[in-house]
Formats: sequence, structure tokens, C-alpha cells
Amino acid sequence: MKTLHLLLGGAERRLTSAIQTTVLDVCFNRAAVAFTNSLRPNEFVRQGCCGCYELIILDTEHLLPELGRPELGSEELVQIVWTLKNQSSTPLVVLGATAEMEYRFLEAGADAVLVGRWKPDELRAAVDQQLALPHAEEPPRRRNWSFAGFFGSRG
Repeated sequence: MKTLHLLLGGAERRLTSAIQTTVLDVCFNRAAVAFTNSLRPNEFVRQGCCGCYELIILDTEHLLPELGRPELGSEELVQIVWTLKNQSSTPLVVLGATAEMEYRFLEAGADAVLVGRWKPDELRAAVDQQLALPHAEEPPRRRNWSFAGFFGSRG
């Protein structure tokens, strides 16, 4: 089974858990998933540009500013997306964008943008669309054996 490496940008634990659960649901019986979480923009961009991830998800509402810096503005977030997409071909999903910023993120190179409070089904569809996963592996079928069937098949 293939292992996917996923980079998450965001610091809200509850949402990070929901994102991870949704991605694991998409990948169930199709791929194993290894998660890396970045809390701050510089670390997120550095890791995202290394090319070792199969999917990058940016939670625009919960990425922490650099120490000693004011809160991240929408232009800085667009710049992060632009930098990542110019340095890497990894699919990028942006979460929590405002309706006004959706076009800007798409223009900067985001592969999918979920506006406002996203629903797990929306994220599931976006992740499934961005990842080229094999069909789900079915467990080997167990044959029911019986004592009479054992003797009946020998002959």
C-alpha cells in the first residue's frame, strides 16, 4: 500500500483533527497517510517547497503569524500560495477562504478552494479529486469450509 505524505498548515487542533480524519477516510484501504503540521508561514512554505508531499492543505484562518509579527493578511496568504505553487507541483487545497478571496487563491495556483466553514464532504471530494489513488483494496475473500464440503470437493 502506498504511503501519502500530507502537509497541513494551521494551528487549530480541533480542525486539524477533522482534516486528518477526513483525509484518512478518503484514503481508507487505498493508501497510508503520514501527516506533518506546520504552524507558521515560513516553516509551512519551506516544507511545502521541498517536494516530498503528495498533498498540501492550508487552513487560512488558523495559520499563526511569525513571532513578533501582526496577524496574517489575505495578501500574505495569497503570496504563500503563489510561492508554494511556483516552487512545487504538489496539489494545494485552501480551506476557510472568504468568497472575495476565492478567485485570488485560484489565480495564485491553488488547486481547490473551500470557502467559509467547509464541510467534511466538500473536503473529501476535493482531496479525492487531487490525489490519484488506486481503487480500494478488497481483503482476500475467505472461503467458508465445512467438513462435508471438504470431502465433496475431492473426487
